[in-house]
Amino acid sequence: MPTDPQVPAVEDLRDHVLSALASYWPKRRDVLVGLPVPDRSTSPIKMPLSLRLVELPDWSVGAVGLEALLVPVEALGGEGDWKETDWWLAIFLLLEGWHERCFEQRKGEPIHSFSFRLSRWDERAWEAPWVNLIACFLRAWAGRHSGVDAVDLFGPLPAGETRLTHDVDAVGKTFAITGKQAAFQVVNALRDVGRLRPTDAGRRLAKATRMLFGKDSWDRVAEVAGMEEQKGLRGTFHFYSEKKSKSHRWLMDPGYDVATSGVGRAIADLVERGHEVGLHPGYHSWCDAPRLMQAQKALQEVSPDPVRSVRQHWLRFSWARTWSAQSQAGLCLDTTLMFNDRWGFRNSAAVEWSPWNPEAGCPHSIRVIPSVLMDSHLYDYRTLTSMERTTVIENLVEGVRGVGGTAAFLWHPQTLAAEYGWSQGFVSLLETLVPGRSGTRDLP
Repeated sequence: MPTDPQVPAVEDLRDHVLSALASYWPKRRDVLVGLPVPDRSTSPIKMPLSLRLVELPDWSVGAVGLEALLVPVEALGGEGDWKETDWWLAIFLLLEGWHERCFEQRKGEPIHSFSFRLSRWDERAWEAPWVNLIACFLRAWAGRHSGVDAVDLFGPLPAGETRLTHDVDAVGKTFAITGKQAAFQVVNALRDVGRLRPTDAGRRLAKATRMLFGKDSWDRVAEVAGMEEQKGLRGTFHFYSEKKSKSHRWLMDPGYDVATSGVGRAIADLVERGHEVGLHPGYHSWCDAPRLMQAQKALQEVSPDPVRSVRQHWLRFSWARTWSAQSQAGLCLDTTLMFNDRWGFRNSAAVEWSPWNPEAGCPHSIRVIPSVLMDSHLYDYRTLTSMERTTVIENLVEGVRGVGGTAAFLWHPQTLAAEYGWSQGFVSLLETLVPGRSGTRDLP
């Protein structure tokens, strides 16, 4: 069996966590280093991921907003007491997706971004930003340990940041996407029939028909940008830029050419209006640094601004290989980290950080922001009412903002077309992301 990635020594592990969560303690890290946290960094990794609740002391509940926190079993002491818990290890294992890394190493291939492949996984890990919540607890503990209020010691919690992003998979209707979407709806309709839900099955078949025969325009980039601007928002639009070749997957990759005048003008217009342009490289690029570099160069030729950010197409992703390839290609920020088949916090975190590179024994050069929701979660993978979709959006946005976290949200521009009918969900997302809007955090 392949050897699991090596967890760093306790000093390196703690320093990495302190740097990754630096926004929670921009000063006085020495107080955190002085906390009596036991070292369990040599604990063997147990598969699959299993979490246990650790009850918190009364004096910290107000700062955290919860009476207990979930941590990986590897970080626990004898009776699971908070004083016997290795909080640095708990953060590291969750933030770095360490159990997923080990699963990938043992299996010999990545799951890419499908959660259903993680058999018997403790799915509670994906329901809340546990890493951020542990950071809130450590702030409170450091304040009590030093006899100084945490706000006086470290400053206020960081301002939460929710980023709006778009993957431009189409600027016109393509058979590849319509066929895929229609097939998806037919398969789900058959499942609904098996669950004795004929009304839902009928809706899905009607949608498959609209997808195949509808005539609405899919060129919605300018419309999406305008809707955002009306709310005081600016998004990041990721464009595909690879040239067709023998290895081009027509069914999987977008079908447009970024060098055409129409796409080039759209990109220039976005930049002029204050939006960002990022890279959406092809299906095969997730582990291919030269291919990523070539795609970035092609997009840079038509973008007035530097192309620094990236999200992999279809969320194709490997813990061991993707960030290394992106870093070698000179990319600076990745928002790929998310599941295809469910919303939530894949690494139990809402934080921008430089992930740990086990091979180099230091962090990657690239920065990463997890994504927590995309449009298809609300429409393809679940059958939800309009109100239920709005509730999911609001809970995720406030879940990020309530802990001072950072996370991205993804909406594909072509889904505003009538064939999809997903425009109301996008309106709900925009309303929720309006700057200055506040709400009550809704966490487990």
